[in-house]
Amino acid sequence: MKIKKLLPDQISDKTLGFKEYRKIIRPALKLMVGLHNSPETATEFLAKTNFEFADMKGKKMGFLLPGDFTAQWKKMAKEEIQKEKKLSVIGSCYIKKGTDGSLTLVLIPIKGAAKKNLLIKQLEKFVLKGTPLSVEIAKGGEMEEDNAADVVVEDVEFTDEADSSSDSEEQEDDEKEISAEHTQYKLKMNEKLDKMKAQIEKIKQQLKM
Repeated sequence: MKIKKLLPDQISDKTLGFKEYRKIIRPALKLMVGLHNSPETATEFLAKTNFEFADMKGKKMGFLLPGDFTAQWKKMAKEEIQKEKKLSVIGSCYIKKGTDGSLTLVLIPIKGAAKKNLLIKQLEKFVLKGTPLSVEIAKGGEMEEDNAADVVVEDVEFTDEADSSSDSEEQEDDEKEISAEHTQYKLKMNEKLDKMKAQIEKIKQQLKM
């Protein structure tokens, strides 16, 4: 899964707004359900605690970016670990479906010492708000253990207007993406059919000989 509509500098410079981020993360999570739903099909991720979005100054929130990292994204993620190791973690992730139909975002940490329970609470409260997803941290990495009962996540108010506007725009983006993928699929199928027809004609000509 490619990372779309986002640049590495927006993370390192903290110029990314939360409203903009919400429009990116929700479609990404929806795609993960179909594309990255097992340890074998896991994709990469960068997650942060106490992240400050450009339009949420003074608010410490969770951040998650799943997707296949290009060289630029890997460079940025490595720099974030070096710069803010105790607030960051990188690794691989996937979404698993339970027998009861529940969906869980599984993070498999590789590097970083962000506090485990703080990350879970911040991701569920901010990043996954409005989705059916919960978070699970698999074994691995250097994540710092903390007491879940002691973790306090500050309240951040979200306006219904902003959320509904975001949902509407996300739906439009999803529909455009699905339409584009459908068009590409049809083109590929037509190309295959043309090749098959050409092969059949070739065989007919050979049989006549």
